[in-house]
Amino acid sequence: MKTPFLLPVLIYMLSVNRQVILAQTDDKSGLQHFVQAEQYVADHEFDAAITIYSDAAQQFMELKDYDQALHCQLMKCDLLINQGQFQKADELLDTCKDLATQVSAIRHNEYQVKMILLDQRLPQSDSNKIQQLKSAERLIRSDSTIEKNFGASVYQLIGNYYFDHEQYDSCNTYMQWALGELSTKVTQEMEGDVCLFWARSLRRIGDLQKAINLINRAVSVYVKVLGANHTKVATGYNDLAIVQNLYGDLVGSGNSFSRALKIRENLFGRHTNEFATVLNNATLYYLEINQYERALSYAKETIGVFETIQNPDKRFHVASYNTLAKVYETMGELELAKLNFQKSISLHQKYFPGNARIRFYYIDLGKNAMLRKNYQEALTNFHLAMSMAIPGIDADSLSQNPSSQDPSNYLTLKTLCLLKARAYHEDYHQSGDTSQLSEAINLYHLADVFATKNRTEVQYQKSRIAFSKKNVDLYENAIQAYLEMWQQSGKEKYLESAFILSEKSKSLTLLEDLLEVNALLSSNLPEHVLRQEKNIQDSLLYYREKLIEAIQKDDKSEQDRIKGTIFNLDLQFDEFKKNIENNFPDFYKSKYGFDFLSPRAIQKDLKADHTLIEYFVGEQNVFAFVATPTKIDCQILDKPDSLDIWVTGLLNSLQSFDFSKPVSDSFNLIKTERYINSANNLYQLLWSPFMEDLTKCVVVVPDGILNYLPFGVLLQEPPGAKTTYKEFNYLENDFTISYNYSATLGHQMVESQLTNNKKFLVIAPDFSTKVRSDAGKLLFNQGEANEIAKIVHSDLFTGQEANKNSFKKEYHKYGSFHFATHAIVNEESADYSFLSFQDNGNEAEERLYLQELYAMKIPAQVVTLSACQTNVGPLLQGEGIASLAKGFSYAGAKSIITSMWDVD
Repeated sequence: MKTPFLLPVLIYMLSVNRQVILAQTDDKSGLQHFVQAEQYVADHEFDAAITIYSDAAQQFMELKDYDQALHCQLMKCDLLINQGQFQKADELLDTCKDLATQVSAIRHNEYQVKMILLDQRLPQSDSNKIQQLKSAERLIRSDSTIEKNFGASVYQLIGNYYFDHEQYDSCNTYMQWALGELSTKVTQEMEGDVCLFWARSLRRIGDLQKAINLINRAVSVYVKVLGANHTKVATGYNDLAIVQNLYGDLVGSGNSFSRALKIRENLFGRHTNEFATVLNNATLYYLEINQYERALSYAKETIGVFETIQNPDKRFHVASYNTLAKVYETMGELELAKLNFQKSISLHQKYFPGNARIRFYYIDLGKNAMLRKNYQEALTNFHLAMSMAIPGIDADSLSQNPSSQDPSNYLTLKTLCLLKARAYHEDYHQSGDTSQLSEAINLYHLADVFATKNRTEVQYQKSRIAFSKKNVDLYENAIQAYLEMWQQSGKEKYLESAFILSEKSKSLTLLEDLLEVNALLSSNLPEHVLRQEKNIQDSLLYYREKLIEAIQKDDKSEQDRIKGTIFNLDLQFDEFKKNIENNFPDFYKSKYGFDFLSPRAIQKDLKADHTLIEYFVGEQNVFAFVATPTKIDCQILDKPDSLDIWVTGLLNSLQSFDFSKPVSDSFNLIKTERYINSANNLYQLLWSPFMEDLTKCVVVVPDGILNYLPFGVLLQEPPGAKTTYKEFNYLENDFTISYNYSATLGHQMVESQLTNNKKFLVIAPDFSTKVRSDAGKLLFNQGEANEIAKIVHSDLFTGQEANKNSFKKEYHKYGSFHFATHAIVNEESADYSFLSFQDNGNEAEERLYLQELYAMKIPAQVVTLSACQTNVGPLLQGEGIASLAKGFSYAGAKSIITSMWDVD
């Protein structure tokens, strides 16, 4: 029989309690039984240990030593749970709860937390679990000693709950707290467990570098505590391989899978569950790197293992057929793929009848039907997935969809609505039936509603950016559907809907944060009001989960009761917002009262000589919305496969041109030719189609790769025989071009709350002599700073004064800033791009990171970043470039002057 699985913290605390018993009890019989029971546990004689713990508890009860009696009962309960005797353990826990009322006051909360931790391991509803854990959280927060001993376990379990419910933002918070609470007195194995689980959550939101760091930490802990040849080490390498693959480190991923497979094979052999589960994941890796024959061989071997061993891992047995189907699908064998997708569904129904996770297998089968262009079959499978995931959806009623008020998981709702929408949309393209297009538009709208709600539940900027990236596919297909309906019907409302979705796809996180900044700056909102808002929202989330449980149990009376509670909470929230509107009107307008600008509203904002062009770059098309004071239009442009090459080619040609040599130099001639071709091709694609509508001043809202493009250097015609760059017919010769992250954001920044402070601060660290690892000498920034300070009559921080601490202490006193310094762009992790301050030997105090700017409030009139490539950074789909310039926009600055090139 296996050694009992005890929570690590509980093991430690129970061992402490043994010392307490030895020190405090005078009852030799009770003590002897307790020590004997412990010996039975050490010898794996668990039935005998259970009996003896009962005897010890009884003897302590007779002496009215309730603390020690309860301790013995909890030890017995732990053994019962590990033996799968859940009913007996549940009954014993009820007895323990009664006994807990008689223990000493000083130990009462501690025992309450222990009982909750044991209760978590019993079968129960999810809502009961989170209620208990939240109770435990309140108990540990009330006593620092209890938090020190139990905080890690409680926070980890709460994090696990949020992970299972796809609330990764909350999961990350609690895992971070769990890791912070771990003590050296507790086995380090738990540190590895927390790191590994936290990494899985980070993987879901796309924070891959941090996930890799945590997994490496977990593996290091496991190797130190358990040895290099342990199954948890293999699990760590398996998880590491998956994340490395997503990160693009294919060599590292292959090495990690090899290590995981080798450990599992050494421990268990090839013909085992433990080996086959890793082999299944390795199959997907080889599929990713296009080694199809090896992937096919691994997939078949995995299935062969699961089909022949006595007790195959049910979850991975199902997954193995799904993996084989994906291999066949990638190889173009769509019918073979279909058969194996169907096999995975049949197995899932056999092993897990009624389990909602079968929706993932119906989804894969539906996607396979999409590839086979059988859109009705795809629609049927996507609807089956919806009926399994969402209570109340009839599997036989294809036209039934969730209501916009459905309490199910918003991410799941969005995904399923989007899949059905795409099936209807492609059926329209095949049949020309506009009723199918209408169905697709309705479902795209629902998907957008749920995507928006999903973001409102997320508090942290990094998670919101991850969700933005996942919504790009939704917006591209929905925009196309709206524009197709606009072309079919001529009704402007569809054009307006398409434009608003384009707006939603751009810098939404920045817009939300700016609105929050403005709201707080303009309102002086009391802290208790903010807490009241959060409490109502938390209650709504809790009762939505309870309603789902009641629907699944078909408990009509409970459903009615909970719906009544939700209705009352909705009324309470409406009343709350009315009070905010009356008492804090500026906050209400900023937080609740904003809408994305419509094309007509943009027209009203435009000056007579201004035009706005907003691009949306999709996988297949580029949508270009054009608004002038007199006209609104949208062009659907075929996206060439070479678009990215044109943009990067233009930038590389200009950056690598050697201006110390003549244009006729052979190297420069190659660069010039490439620049001319790219610049003119981009002009023909992105500007020429609406030249006749454009005015002198053009505001460009770029998207995707176009965020990197300086439109002013596009060429309206090839230069022909002209040989000097100054004679080229640049776009900026005829147009004044400015940029914004989105039209709505541009309007909001104009209206934003700004500081009235007219003081100007110029910052110039001294880099004239010392060369640091991240940057070289900077010889002229001091002179630049002194000249600017004279012109604008500003305060000046130079040399030792130009340190980060001084800036962070003083920045609120100023309304405008000029930074003459180094800027370092981190292409792999945007948050770690930074501006350099004075070198004082402490790296953390010399760098102002982009992630720090997100947390600052700098409602400045203007910020000039006179440093290298301050408007360059990694491109985040759905958000634009994660640059230092954008960081200052997050912080509240109205106008930012930046560079896209090296400043020498």
